[in-house]
Parts: sequence; C-alpha cells; structure tokens
Amino acid sequence: MNQTIVFEVSQEEDAGFFAECLTEEIFTQGDNWEELKTNVKEAVKGYYFDQPTVPNIKLHLVKVGTLNSMLRAISLHKQVSKQAILDIL
Repeated sequence: MNQTIVFEVSQEEDAGFFAECLTEEIFTQGDNWEELKTNVKEAVKGYYFDQPTVPNIKLHLVKVGTLNSMLRAISLHKQVSKQAILDIL
C-alpha cells in the first residue's frame, strides 16, 4: 500500500493531544507527542488489520480554536464528520 493518510492533531487544554484521521474513522489521543505517535501507529495497524501493509501516516498539528473544538465535540457526540457539520452551516 503506497497511500498516505493524514491526521489532524490538536492540543487539548490539559496539554494532551487528540488525532483524527481526515479520510477514515480512526482517532486516538496521547498525553504527549511521542505517545500520540505510538497510539496513531497502533490505531492505523488495527484499522488495516486485514491488509498486508498499512498506509504512510502524516500528522498535521493545528491550532485549536473555539470553532474547531466545538465541531470536534459535536462530531464525536453526533457521530458525523466535522465537514458535514460545516456543509450544513
């Protein structure tokens, strides 16, 4: 598999990190950057457990604003993507 998947990473108020894949239903968190990277790799391996290889991973750290935090909270609660919420707005 020569594909690359991108994760949007935000730093939480408690200084931990939250990562959400932009194309697949994969998300995880970590108390620090190293733990987050490990958890993302494990989550991707688990998601693609039935594939011979897994895609390359790119982490994109974004500054969390009020709107982004609200969208993530709504999307997790309602199980819809942030983009779907933005499309409605």
